[in-house]
Amino acid sequence: MALVAVIIAVAFIFTIFLFNDEKKVLDSKEREIIGGDFCQLSDGHVYYQVSGNDSDPQVILVHGFSTPSFIWDALTRDLVDSGFRVLRYDLYGRGYSDRPKKAYDSAFFERQLIELIEKVGIDKKNHLVGLSMGGAISTHFAASHPQLINSLTLIDPAGAASNTPKIAGLLKLPFLGSYLTHVLGRQIVFKGFSKCFMKPENFLDLKEKMKIQMGYLGFKASLLSTLKYFPLNDVKEFYSEVGKAEYPVLLIWGEGDQVTPFEGHKFVLEAIKRVQFHSIPETRHLPLIEKEQVVNTLVNSFLKASN
Repeated sequence: MALVAVIIAVAFIFTIFLFNDEKKVLDSKEREIIGGDFCQLSDGHVYYQVSGNDSDPQVILVHGFSTPSFIWDALTRDLVDSGFRVLRYDLYGRGYSDRPKKAYDSAFFERQLIELIEKVGIDKKNHLVGLSMGGAISTHFAASHPQLINSLTLIDPAGAASNTPKIAGLLKLPFLGSYLTHVLGRQIVFKGFSKCFMKPENFLDLKEKMKIQMGYLGFKASLLSTLKYFPLNDVKEFYSEVGKAEYPVLLIWGEGDQVTPFEGHKFVLEAIKRVQFHSIPETRHLPLIEKEQVVNTLVNSFLKASN
């Protein structure tokens, strides 16, 4: 029995070492190498980018669960060319932002955004655009800070319909969840990535870009904390609260979405009566990538009409 215990312990230590692919630390020296803009907020350093003229209408882009702010490259260029000032940033735990050891809940991400707005010095209303989990974050933020919102755009948002992977329950278990995340974290992220497109083989360049953030210590732990504490499958009260406001709302959803199921649009339409809805055929979870020009045009036109 003792020998079995030793073998298990050795195997455990070996797998921990074998799957230790987070070898970099996001410290001041690393941030100098990365370049770009960082600011210190109460929970850590945040990587952000501001594009466009200060006098232009302000747009804030909030990305999703695992793909950082580079997902907005095409939309950012399109909006800036159309006369908007665009702020995009990496959520804590993703991209080049810090990975603090905290509960990654709704309040945590709300605090990040409100502090970032104050730090960057934005003193006017914003067009807020959220993708996937960023849609849930944006809905929560808009419901809590309506005085800062000029319009709200949601692209395949989380929180309106449930489609939790079977392994999610195991990941939330003490000890086992941390172990499985450490060992299988990359595979889980990339399996989710493959569900985002009709033809994922056409977007391998994005997959390669995603790998960069995975090399920094704390990435997998931050995703696990998000699974534990963020209401990915239910922010319905915030959708209902947005429904009471007056600012315009745009909803875009890929008809083949397998991550945040397409049927979730029904609840959003019921909760926010004034919403403008566009379904995007032949796309899954990331229509802004699969049908880039279609989504860019929809967002651009909506924002111009909302000024």
